[in-house]
Amino acid sequence: MRIIRLTGVILFLIMNLGCTKEEADIRFPQFEVPQFTGYYARDEAGHYMGRYGMPNVNLGDQDTWENSRYHITMFPNPAHNRSTVFIKSPNQNQMKKLWLTRAIPTLPFEPTIVESDNWNNFVVGGAPLLQGEFTQREAYLNISDLPNGYYRLYVEMDGLIFYDNLLIDRSFRPNLPNK
Repeated sequence: MRIIRLTGVILFLIMNLGCTKEEADIRFPQFEVPQFTGYYARDEAGHYMGRYGMPNVNLGDQDTWENSRYHITMFPNPAHNRSTVFIKSPNQNQMKKLWLTRAIPTLPFEPTIVESDNWNNFVVGGAPLLQGEFTQREAYLNISDLPNGYYRLYVEMDGLIFYDNLLIDRSFRPNLPNK
């Protein structure tokens, strides 16, 4: 009799506390923490500064911004306290979904952040740290509450999902030319 009650309680909890289909969908592409194998460095204006590692990203439906119908650009990268996502799509006023998860650095990328908070050990399923829906061409992210580390940004539009790797490193200072 106790087993039947306990089973009923467990089933009740699973059905009422489990995530909905919409919540599960936003944790795309798997219920794993994404791998971070590199990133494209961009300055405050979004200009390309170089490639670090072998970025495992999907920025658009073609290789370049000019040739793409869909494309995302996130800058600056590495970031300190904020980041901008600029989005190109055939219908700029369409609803877009955006979410940011933690990522785990893996080879061939050589991690550059010395400090560690071991946070990746406690991340379950690439759960979103930031998420939202918007219709504009740009999204501004306040990442000041997030610790230094490796992240994956996802943008969904027209049923397509694009993603970029983000490094938050508040000690990063770009090499500025001597004046």
